[in-house]
Amino acid sequence: MENEKLIQLIETIQKRKEFKLPDYSELPRIPLYMEQVTNYIKDCLGPVYSNQSNQIITHYMVNNYVKAKIIEPPKDKKYDINHIGYLICISLLKNSANLRNIAALIDMDKYFPGDEEALYSLFKEIQENEMKEEFEMVEKRLSYIRRKYESTVNEDEKEKGFYARLANLILRLYVKSEVSKAIADSIMDSVVQEMLPSAVLKENNAVEKKFEEQKMKEEAKKLKSR
Repeated sequence: MENEKLIQLIETIQKRKEFKLPDYSELPRIPLYMEQVTNYIKDCLGPVYSNQSNQIITHYMVNNYVKAKIIEPPKDKKYDINHIGYLICISLLKNSANLRNIAALIDMDKYFPGDEEALYSLFKEIQENEMKEEFEMVEKRLSYIRRKYESTVNEDEKEKGFYARLANLILRLYVKSEVSKAIADSIMDSVVQEMLPSAVLKENNAVEKKFEEQKMKEEAKKLKSR
């Protein structure tokens, strides 16, 4: 059973490392209503989030991004191509960066020598390169775990070794993610006070608090339903 799990994991990783965001030219040219926007982004990012597609983006999240001035308000309740581009980026960053830092990053776009298409293309390149590199590393480690599993004769040692090595890999990924986040946050903290007006910072903090409270409620529901 453990070997089957490993094969499935390796196959999943191989598929995900080839993930591609849509090009800017492929984003919807006709402005979309909220429901259309959230469905489109869920379809785009579904391969990344697997069975957590409902948490990629929601009406509540989009409304919070507008309230926090992270994205411009929709015109006639419709979101244009640039809204969609930013919402794709935010949806991929929101688990690592808080709303304040995402707002600051977007505010820093004015220093970038290019238009919205160039900005989106840069994000797309970074996202895909980093994802491919990380998935290739995980694929190699899973293949190593599989080889060790298949070469172990004792069934008890097989099972223990399987879960121990898998736990080691998971722990490394979580720690690496946390370290990267801590470094990014420390750099952002050094500039964010200058980037955003105090009124915007205060408003973002209030929205962030509500956002986190909602996330905690959702996590509590998941734990109860285990």
